[in-house]
Amino acid sequence: MIKNTNEKKNRIHNFTVLFYNKLAEINEETFPLGMITTEFLNITKEQVDKFTNILIDAYKVLDRVYMKSSFIHLSPYSKGNFKDFEVAFKKLLDVVNTLPLYKQLKIDNSDWIDRLRNVFHTYPKEDGYEELCKSLQSIQIIRDEIVVYQKYLLMFVDEFLEKAKLRNSHYYALALYDFLSNEHVQAELQKDKDSGTIVQFMLEHTASSEFVAWPDLNNTEKYAIGERKVFKSLAGFIIYDLLKALSAGNSPRKCHNCGIHFLLTAGYPDVYCDNPIEGDPKGRTCKDLGPHNPKKHKKNAVTQAVQTLKDRLKKQLGDGRIELDEHDNFLAYGKSLAKQFEDGDMPEHEIAEAISNISNSRRRKIIDEIHE
Repeated sequence: MIKNTNEKKNRIHNFTVLFYNKLAEINEETFPLGMITTEFLNITKEQVDKFTNILIDAYKVLDRVYMKSSFIHLSPYSKGNFKDFEVAFKKLLDVVNTLPLYKQLKIDNSDWIDRLRNVFHTYPKEDGYEELCKSLQSIQIIRDEIVVYQKYLLMFVDEFLEKAKLRNSHYYALALYDFLSNEHVQAELQKDKDSGTIVQFMLEHTASSEFVAWPDLNNTEKYAIGERKVFKSLAGFIIYDLLKALSAGNSPRKCHNCGIHFLLTAGYPDVYCDNPIEGDPKGRTCKDLGPHNPKKHKKNAVTQAVQTLKDRLKKQLGDGRIELDEHDNFLAYGKSLAKQFEDGDMPEHEIAEAISNISNSRRRKIIDEIHE
C-alpha cells in the first residue's frame, strides 16, 4: 500500500517532501525542482527585518512573563500570564507560515502551543523558562538560515551560475565547483558573517530517504519511482532542492530587467521573467519588454548605436561632408528608430543594425524616406 506524503504529521523541523519526475510534491501540489528555492532567494530584507523584530519581541515577552532579566539566569523569579507569550509565539508562527516551503507545508502548530502551555503550568520555573526559550531558538534557526543561506546562494546564483557558458547541468556543476573552491569568495562570505546568527552555511544536512512507486498527479494511470525525504530544517531542503534542480538542468536566475529571481528550466536560456512591469500602460511582462526598458539598460546595443551615429554625424558635419539639415535629418531618423525599440515595437538587434546603416552610402535614400 502506498503511503501519503503527509501520513506523518509535518512539523517545522521535521517534514516530508516527495520528489519524482523532476518535481517536488507537497500536500498534493507539485512544483518544478528549484521553484521553492527561487522563492527563497526572493525573500526581501523587509520580510527578514519583520521576522527579526517579532522574534526579539517574543524573547522580551518571555522574560517579562517570568519576570526575569536576560542577564541574571539563575536568580529566583515568579511567573506572569502565559497568554502574553502565547500571543507573541503565534505571531512568530504566522510569519513562518508565510515563508517559501512553510506556506506550502501548511503546518498545523496548535499542538505545539498546547505543549508550551503545559510546560508553563507544570514545569518548575527555571526549567519552564529554559524550555520555552528553546522553542524560540528553534524559530530563530529559521530566521538565521534565511540570513546565512540566502547570502551564500545569492552569491552563487548571481555571480557564478550567471556566468555559465551554457544552461545545462554540466556547466552548473562547474559553476558550483568554482564557487566552493574560490578561497577569496568563501573568506569574504565568512568575514561578512552576521554575529547574531546561530547557524553556519554547509552543504551537508541530515535527511532520511525512502523510495516508493508514486502515481503522477496529472495522470493517475502513470507511475514513477519517487523519493520521499524527511528533512530536519529549511536549509536542508533548500540545499537539496537547489542541487537536485541543477542536476536536472533547472536553475534560479536574476531577471535582467526587474532584478527578481525566476526559475530557468532546462533548455530555455531566458534572461527575463514573466512578472508584469509595474506601471506599464500596456500590461507587459519583463519578458515582453526585455531589453527595451531604457531605464534598466542604458548601455544596450540601440543606445550605443545612437551614440555612434551622433559621433559620426558630428565628424562628418565638421569635415563638411554633410550639411546641417542633413545632420539633423539623419539624427532625427536614428532617434525615431530608437523610439520604436523603447516602445517594444521592434527587436534590439534589428533596430541597432538599422541605426548603424545610417551611413554615407545610404544618405540620399534616408533623406528621401524622411521627406516622404
